[in-house]
Amino acid sequence: MITVFILKLAIAVGVVIALTLVAEYGSVTLAGILSAYPLGTAMVLFFLGYEISPVFAADSAVFALPGFIGLLMFLTAYWRMSLYSGDGPFGIALCAIAGCVPFIGVSAVLQALPFDLTGGALAAIAAMIGFGLLFRRIPGEELDGKIPFSPGVMVFRAGVVAGTVIFITALAHVSGPEWGGLLSSFPITMFPFLLVLHLGYGAGPVRTVIKNVPLGLGAVISYVVGVAVLYPDFGIGWGTLAAFAVSTLYLTIFLTLRAWIKNRTPPV
Repeated sequence: MITVFILKLAIAVGVVIALTLVAEYGSVTLAGILSAYPLGTAMVLFFLGYEISPVFAADSAVFALPGFIGLLMFLTAYWRMSLYSGDGPFGIALCAIAGCVPFIGVSAVLQALPFDLTGGALAAIAAMIGFGLLFRRIPGEELDGKIPFSPGVMVFRAGVVAGTVIFITALAHVSGPEWGGLLSSFPITMFPFLLVLHLGYGAGPVRTVIKNVPLGLGAVISYVVGVAVLYPDFGIGWGTLAAFAVSTLYLTIFLTLRAWIKNRTPPV
């Protein structure tokens, strides 16, 4: 158990450092797209497969797919609350609470529904498209220069990520694959990033991140489908590598097409 605990902490720290480098040297828009990369979800599903069984993780992945409706509801509520709450610590806390409430409520409804892999994937894709259209209304706001992250901020982010992964995987032992899958769709790595960005730079850049999440959500949907299909036959090792390959291929194609379309679009 101690070895697994240390492994979860080490992976969480590594993920946070990687995302920090992307945020520092990339753009807020790119951070929003890459924040949908299946890092938090991948950690949860991997450890469910490691601690319980690959089949349990695959069953959880089926419910992670409709769980992205809860993720998008979380982001919608955070965005809407940020319009009224202000940028101080109290206002940011209100945004966080406003996001968590609909996520839990939607998850409670979804866990009672009989999803299979096809139904879960269709629900996730429909949500990605629908919320993507809704989020187009959010004005984008980039930052000048890179985003500096102090060691203290990185420790905070790593602590939130590690604590969330440990909590969800522990809860899945007693609650079953439905809740394990749904909770794995919580914005594990994105949530502390939003809080730090909001506190340091205000709600504008946060809304830009939220605006672009549906654009990259296909990557995590691809990953989760890969886990559901591959884990039972190939195990968590090869299954994880193959699912990441599928997800990375999707994101590479998407970013390439996005850049091509942007370059071909004449300036207004």
